[in-house]
Amino acid sequence: MKGLRFFFVGFILSLPFWLGFNLSEARLENLFFSQFYLSSPEVVLAKVPLPEPKIDAKSFLVLQIDPDGSQKIILEKNSKAELPIASLTKLMTTVVASDNLPLSQKVKISQAAVSQEGAAGRLKVGEKIEVGELLKMSLVESSNDAAEALAETLGRNKFIEAMNEKADSLGLRSTQFSTPTGLEAEGNFSTARDLVSLAAFILKEHETLFMV
Repeated sequence: MKGLRFFFVGFILSLPFWLGFNLSEARLENLFFSQFYLSSPEVVLAKVPLPEPKIDAKSFLVLQIDPDGSQKIILEKNSKAELPIASLTKLMTTVVASDNLPLSQKVKISQAAVSQEGAAGRLKVGEKIEVGELLKMSLVESSNDAAEALAETLGRNKFIEAMNEKADSLGLRSTQFSTPTGLEAEGNFSTARDLVSLAAFILKEHETLFMV
């Protein structure tokens, strides 16, 4: 992997993760998570000075990860603050789903899934959709009904339990999940630092999730 990878976690309303909308984002105006920035070789060679960014966010972390795995914090503010994470919850939802379900497995959509808030996905009760497609809907469209449908495959409570077990195994000590969608804020939180660690894990072990 060439160049440098940067992960940026902050909190703003205007640009939710992967352009996906979640109605609960209205509750946390400062939440933003971009994928990664691959530095331009031209910029590096020319050593063009970059202006100091002005970031009005409650919490963020900009981390440089070199090809050898070494890390360096570029910018940071309250990166250990525990805050509601809304649709970023779906990062862990898709990890758990991809760990436990074949991409080709078809999932029958329930009324409970369709009843989730938000228009993204537009799923219909009784239709059958492959896991791979539901993953795409969850990440690209931030579809709550797709995320809920994925959770129902293992049983909602068991799925959420698996999300928390995965967080614990990854050392995300300041992260807790109570929903597969991110709609319920109570008991569903993380930190900028933990989210960067989760994104780095996905990049290494579930790189295809960034390509759905």
